[in-house]
Amino acid sequence: MAAHYGHRWTCGILSERYRQFYQQCDLAFCTSEGMREILGPHPNSHVLYPIPGNHKIPELVYPPKSNKYRIVYVGSAEGFYGRMLCKLICELESYQEYELKVVTPANDWPNDVLQKAKEKGTYLGFMPPPDAAKVIASADALLVIMSFEKEHKLFMQTSFTTKFLDYTAFQRPIIVWGPEYSTVSKFVKITAVRL
Repeated sequence: MAAHYGHRWTCGILSERYRQFYQQCDLAFCTSEGMREILGPHPNSHVLYPIPGNHKIPELVYPPKSNKYRIVYVGSAEGFYGRMLCKLICELESYQEYELKVVTPANDWPNDVLQKAKEKGTYLGFMPPPDAAKVIASADALLVIMSFEKEHKLFMQTSFTTKFLDYTAFQRPIIVWGPEYSTVSKFVKITAVRL
């Protein structure tokens, strides 16, 4: 999965046209504060965060709980997500008190990392939502990943991952691994201050 941001020579033109369109609208909804900041002032602009799915919290969890602190990630494991997860998998090998569970339909991991992850039960592959919910419910903490890579900075500043909102239904701590400028990091800081 490679993200496509358009051809370099069209990015500036398309961004400018999008901003003009935004300014001409009577009403504008942005999916994050970061998007509203990037698009600029507007007399009738509102932030409407993505709406999470309707989750039924399962009573039974899978896989069964161990004595380890379980971190669960559900989502994409390709591109920057995949690179970050590979680093985390390799780093956690030195810490016996933690375990990572990754639910994802696909990955672009090196073969040796994928094989180790399968053997250790880290990589669970694709699961339909009810089964993925059982894994999420088994977590001690849930993981959200946002890229630190320069080429994704605008994307991190403007998008708000629905995964964060979906996770909140499970009432587990959420670990945000991402740069301070990402919308999710900013949201967490603002929310923590309000609490």
